[in-house]
Amino acid sequence: LDDALEIFTEARQNDIHPELSAVHLLMDKCAAQKQVAHVERLYQYGAAREGQATQGMTTALAQAYIRVRRLDDAARVFRDAVQQGGSVRPATVNMLISGLAQAGDLNGAFELLEQASRHGGFAMHSSALHSLAQSCIHTLEPERARTAYGLFKAQGSRLSPRALAAVMDAYVQAGDVDGALAMYRDAEVQGGEVDAGALNRQLHTFVKHAGAERAMEWYLEARRRAQHTWLSPESVNLLLGALTRASRNHDALEVYNDAAGRGVSPQAATVLMGAMIRAGRTTEAVALYYRAILQGSEVDGKMDAAFVKACAQGVSPDMITANSLITAGARAGLLEQAQAVYDDCRAQHLSVDGTTVASLAHACVRAGEVDRALEVLHRVRQDGGELSTAGMNLILSGCAGAGDASAAFKVYSMGLRGGVQPDFDTAATLARGSATAEQLHEARAAFETVRRRHAGRFETSALAELLGASARVTGDAGAACELYEAVRGTQGWHSSTWLMNACINASAQVGDADRALEAYRLGQVDGIEADTVTLNCLLNACARARRVDLAFELREELRGEGVGEDVITMNTLINACAQAGEADRAFAVYREGGEQGILPDTITMGALINACAKAGQVDRAFQVMEEGVSRGINADLISSNTLIHACARAGQLERAHRLFKEREAAGLPADAVSVNALLDACASVGQVDRAFQVYRDAVRMKILPDAATFGTLIHACAKAGQMDRAQEMYQIEQLGQNDTATVTTMLNVYAEKADSRGAFQLYDKAQAQGVAADNFTLSVLMKACLRAKDSTRALQAWSDLRGQGIVPFAATWSTLLLTLASRHQEMYRAAERSGGAPTSHMLAALVDAYAQSGDVERALAAYREGRGQGAPASTAALNSLLHACAKSLQTSLAFELYEEGIKEGIAPDAVTINTLINACARAGQVDRAFGAYQEGRERGVLLDGITLSTLMNACAKSGEFERAMKVYDLGVDGLPLTIEAMNSLIHACMECGQVDQGFGVYEDIRRRGLASDNSTLSSLIKGCAKTGDVDRALEVYRQGRQDGIVPDHVTLSSIISACASARRGDLALELHQEAQREGITMDLVTMNALVNCCAKAGDVDRAFEIFRDGEQRGLVPDNFTLSSLVHACAQVGQVDRAFGVYDSALAEGRSVNLVTMNALIDACAKAGQVDRAFDVCQVIRQQEMAPDNTTLSSLINACAKRGDADRAHLVYQRFLEDGILPDLVSMNALINACAQANAVDRAFDVYQTMQARGMQPDNSTLRTLINACAKAGEVERAFQIYEQGARDGIVVNEASKSALLKVCAQASDFERAFALFSELKDGAACENTGSMNLLIQTCGQAGQLDRAFQVYEEGKQRGIAANSDTMSALIRACGQGGKRGVELGWEVFHDAQRMGLQIDTVAMELFFKASTKDEF
Repeated sequence: LDDALEIFTEARQNDIHPELSAVHLLMDKCAAQKQVAHVERLYQYGAAREGQATQGMTTALAQAYIRVRRLDDAARVFRDAVQQGGSVRPATVNMLISGLAQAGDLNGAFELLEQASRHGGFAMHSSALHSLAQSCIHTLEPERARTAYGLFKAQGSRLSPRALAAVMDAYVQAGDVDGALAMYRDAEVQGGEVDAGALNRQLHTFVKHAGAERAMEWYLEARRRAQHTWLSPESVNLLLGALTRASRNHDALEVYNDAAGRGVSPQAATVLMGAMIRAGRTTEAVALYYRAILQGSEVDGKMDAAFVKACAQGVSPDMITANSLITAGARAGLLEQAQAVYDDCRAQHLSVDGTTVASLAHACVRAGEVDRALEVLHRVRQDGGELSTAGMNLILSGCAGAGDASAAFKVYSMGLRGGVQPDFDTAATLARGSATAEQLHEARAAFETVRRRHAGRFETSALAELLGASARVTGDAGAACELYEAVRGTQGWHSSTWLMNACINASAQVGDADRALEAYRLGQVDGIEADTVTLNCLLNACARARRVDLAFELREELRGEGVGEDVITMNTLINACAQAGEADRAFAVYREGGEQGILPDTITMGALINACAKAGQVDRAFQVMEEGVSRGINADLISSNTLIHACARAGQLERAHRLFKEREAAGLPADAVSVNALLDACASVGQVDRAFQVYRDAVRMKILPDAATFGTLIHACAKAGQMDRAQEMYQIEQLGQNDTATVTTMLNVYAEKADSRGAFQLYDKAQAQGVAADNFTLSVLMKACLRAKDSTRALQAWSDLRGQGIVPFAATWSTLLLTLASRHQEMYRAAERSGGAPTSHMLAALVDAYAQSGDVERALAAYREGRGQGAPASTAALNSLLHACAKSLQTSLAFELYEEGIKEGIAPDAVTINTLINACARAGQVDRAFGAYQEGRERGVLLDGITLSTLMNACAKSGEFERAMKVYDLGVDGLPLTIEAMNSLIHACMECGQVDQGFGVYEDIRRRGLASDNSTLSSLIKGCAKTGDVDRALEVYRQGRQDGIVPDHVTLSSIISACASARRGDLALELHQEAQREGITMDLVTMNALVNCCAKAGDVDRAFEIFRDGEQRGLVPDNFTLSSLVHACAQVGQVDRAFGVYDSALAEGRSVNLVTMNALIDACAKAGQVDRAFDVCQVIRQQEMAPDNTTLSSLINACAKRGDADRAHLVYQRFLEDGILPDLVSMNALINACAQANAVDRAFDVYQTMQARGMQPDNSTLRTLINACAKAGEVERAFQIYEQGARDGIVVNEASKSALLKVCAQASDFERAFALFSELKDGAACENTGSMNLLIQTCGQAGQLDRAFQVYEEGKQRGIAANSDTMSALIRACGQGGKRGVELGWEVFHDAQRMGLQIDTVAMELFFKASTKDEF
């Protein structure tokens, strides 16, 4: 707004006149933000420009004055406008009238009202009438309220509950009870409503001023409108007292019976019993006493005295007493006792009335015995009894409350056959219990039947229930809106705020914000005034639809209409922000609510905790909980469970467990949800034993496990490879109530292991036990078949479950089609034939199947064909097409398809935009990625943290690291900076080699209070591993542990791989053992990392030991495992053992891929078994594997080991003929083969071929060429290629410099050797140590002992680590250095012992021989 005002000022200075609409908009926005000075300045400008102020200008100025409580100035604006022939919008005039009335200026308010009424075009709002009436009551001028109501009624407007209550209070205060009663009767016709507070006040007034007869008349009117249930126990007692004093005992009993279901006080029963006894109706008094006892009511001394008095008169219980006992027993849950009384009555042929029977049947339903209830009703019909409408409704209500819709409709059908007439309560209860479209249709038919009987009139409560059921059952708010439209305007129609709110709420329940807004706008057209409930329902719809911006816009709009806000408003807005991941905005709402005096409650604190949890701000969530405690608001169970879930997601298992224990110690109950959250946390980090301990603790605390509990335990066992334990838990669950969810979880275990046979055995067993299958069952079975490539079983399951009426998810279709591979179209055609035109989810599944395989052309062809056959366009199908384009890097085609989809009316969602951005990121088109983002914003798509992280990835992929950091520093249009987005940036940093920047982001995560997770740790560790900085990787790992993050398998395998890169195998094993002690079991990824680590360290026995341990745990090795084992064998020259791994894999039926075969060739190459290496290559070709550059380089390395450059060139030529263009690694291997054969010229020929093909040489190329020169003794040529590489832009590394130093040393060119040694970087890099050792050895051989020690001392100063070879070289040099050499040699020997370094035997023998000469 400040920018807009600045632009306006600049335009005026340059004599540019903005359009009038822009001026109006600026004034409205300034008024909303209470910037009165700006509004006044804009008003003056606009009035001067137009000659007089427009309605919009005067309205904005008046609103600004009203918002800052300058009511006199606002009134002056209105009067000036009227005098000048202008006007102010009616809504603003109403706000001004309300403001004056609330400020106590009643005269000013009425004066303004009269002026506005004379002016024409003005309609008073209910809010203004309410304020006027309230003010009249306070100033004891009720007649003026009646005057205002007269004006209001004359204009035909609709009363709000608040206005109706206020005016009725004024009537009563004026002594006009008849007027108040008439107004209450007329209110329904006029669409007015009343709230519970007003009802209770009115009853007190009627009793006080009009007597019992008129009070009962008022009560009957309230009961007709189903509002008598709003009366408080105090009001009921007051009415009963008045009625009994007036000897209207029959009416009193009727009121008592109405109230009994809601619970009445002992005083009410005592009053009524006394009246019955005085009237000689002692039998009924006794029945009332029994009834009160059985209902669980507190019996006081007065009731006991009344009972004794009644019994003293010789009263014996009769049929009335029996009926009372049955009714009271049923309501109190004493089913067996009530049934016994009922059976006695039938045995004695005593008449039992319909209401009593209904009470008994209702009790049966509440006890879960629906069949017993139906049997009771059947007996009544056999005995010729009748069931009343009220009785039927009571049973229907019980069925609906028990969630048994089918029983409710059976009762309804039985009632209709017995001649029971349904009423609006019947229709409402049927709607409330409807679970299917057929039941909903029957409920609506009942509603229409009753409506016809009432000449088109209806009760709003029944229609409201139908609206809600229509949305709930169909899952579409359109059905509710269509019903609303169908009834609207028909005979008997009267709209009301309650009805409008019901329609809005129906849309909100299914998350359809557009339909909710449509219902609200329709109500505005009908002149319905919104209230706080309206606002809350609208906000709820926006929250469920995740349209937080729309929620804030609607709040501002309704604020302008004078609608108040309450704690529900605040909570709903906080929840909307939480759903959108906008924690800061949620806290802003919370602070604003505090400024408005809205007191938070438990739900408020829970919503704030949820907002923090979704944003990953665990520390902030705990701060909210502490603040709630300081306010006296303790976190409820839901909030605690949310916190536990947040800790679990952040990997803070210890913190989650501590919170759970703290609640237990405080005596606060936990439930299965709390336990399941803890189990999920344990499962996610592989702590199976701890998960079982949590389970045992829960059983000890008498928390009954549910299906999710067993499912989570089974999942944890399966993830850790503990299949036997998973089976055990499944068997335990079978002993209890084996349900669909548990079976599906166990099926998923088999699916993960690609065991379709085991999955179907379990499925068949579950079906035989009567366990119902659902959509998830079908989906998991398809997944198992896909992984096992079992198309036969896939079709069998598909046919079976479709035959059971299960409609598959789109993803299930996709999985099936992927399983059928080449039979995609065949299955699609079969589905078309069985179901007519293809559905949108069938088409989306087919497109997704092709997209998953990267076949964008067939995906597109299938999409166009399906659309041509009538399949509707869908966002899901479009997203699958875009995904296929992204995988195949066809970005332009993705945008063309997107534009085509928009023209077809497809509404893009966040997945659409994120997929477009991802396509651009893969293609390195960062500008286009930002263009796609902008397109999403312009179309109002609610983007998320994934969008932000994808944009960062696009920047990193394009090498625009600075732009990624800018996105991170400045943010993008308020997109939430979630932990996922920040993890994405850390990953981008590490991929770009910007390790320090990645750690800077990590520190920012900690500063922001976000909870770093395992993804954070693994990215940082992998970045450190790339730079060889294992110490820093270990530091990050330890820091994560201190922060409470329990490492998952990815993090654990990352730190093990980092150790492997640094040849720190012992450290890797130590970390693994530490994790095992904490209950983190080994999975396949961890096992592979450990085997690979041992392989790199040459510890082949340890590698096989880990492998066998994994197999015993049920882990199935993959090709990475096999290749790592082969590599371990290759490191120590155990080629036969490597082939043993290969043979065992084939014998066990495992498929061996090219990676493993290449590892075998490499093992042969290292052992110099060239022919065997070529035999493996022949097997690769026979099995139709496509050899690659790794195959080529390994074969060339085998030839190089033998010094066979000719055969290496033959291999090279053969691969060229096969269409395999050698890469840099293969070319470097060929140069090395030439170098090993001492064919230096041939090596340089290969180098020239590389340059001719445009291949950029690297340090490996330089080092290999320099080594070739070294073997040929061509020092100058070595320096030439070294200098040429530097000119070509190669950043020469330590290995290349060391190779050149070796050339100089071999040629005894000490000056250049020492110069190169000085250029080596400081530190303990292995290349530097090797160079230092070579230089010491060369100096020793040349008899330059002092120079050898000079190199050693310089190396120590620069931090170059000495090793056993260093000390051995020094000892050799000392052995040739005479007496001084012997003296220095003993110092070296002792230094080596102190450093734990061993000197080789040959060097020691030479030194001892020198030491034992006679002259020494």
